[in-house]
Amino acid sequence: MPKLILIAVLSILLAGCAGMGYALDNYSGVPVYHVQAAGDTWRVFDKPDESRMMVTSSVGAAMAQGLGRGLLLNAVDNTPPEPQFRQAARQYLDATNREECEIADAYLIITPQFEVIYECPEGADTDVTPYSEPHSTDPVADTSSQDTYDAYE
Repeated sequence: MPKLILIAVLSILLAGCAGMGYALDNYSGVPVYHVQAAGDTWRVFDKPDESRMMVTSSVGAAMAQGLGRGLLLNAVDNTPPEPQFRQAARQYLDATNREECEIADAYLIITPQFEVIYECPEGADTDVTPYSEPHSTDPVADTSSQDTYDAYE
């Protein structure tokens, strides 16, 4: 029986490593933008050339979720539900003048980070580049409260 538990624990750890590796490989160096949605400030790492973004809870919320899981020995999954990640992605698309774009899919990469795939209709204005300077006056790109998190690392 102990061998079975060890295999289960190792499987969980390896799955987490794979998700973290994916996030680092695909979103490292991508500027972070902040949006208000579903009662939280969400961090968005957008790759408009690939029509995908990574959406994650605020740093404080992510830390609280991790602490809660740790205290409860992973017995409870307190990751916000997928619709909240979709709502944050929708808010971000709207704020960057891409109201015509639709969210096609959203899936968990690693707790609490979801990748969101979006599609813009042919002919839609997708020339909006949300990569303004991290300290710009753009309310979507406001990072003043989290200066140390200017890019996914």
